[in-house]
Amino acid sequence: MKRRSLVVAAGLACSLLAGKALAALNLVETIWVAQSPGCTIREIRFYDFGHALVKAEQIGSDEADWVAIRSTVHIRFEHWNGALDGEIGADGEFEATYTWHSEETLAADSMPCAFRRR
Repeated sequence: MKRRSLVVAAGLACSLLAGKALAALNLVETIWVAQSPGCTIREIRFYDFGHALVKAEQIGSDEADWVAIRSTVHIRFEHWNGALDGEIGADGEFEATYTWHSEETLAADSMPCAFRRR
């Protein structure tokens, strides 16, 4: 009987931790600001499921589509030729890579960017 209680308690603890992880990843109606001073992308505003507004220095802003798969987030810009992809760690920081293609040469370039929820 003790063993069964222990198994049930362990299962409950795991499900609670998984629930907290999913709740922490709830991006809808959140704002994330850049922690990396060198990152061109300065802010991400996640609106409803799958839509965001991304603001960048010297570029302006662009609408974007996004999807979160477990702790990994993929953001694709509607007009800019680029994307943000990365993982939200246990510390709550979004460690992303901003990748873009030059309009003139179509050469790809990238930079690391870290974001925190405001």
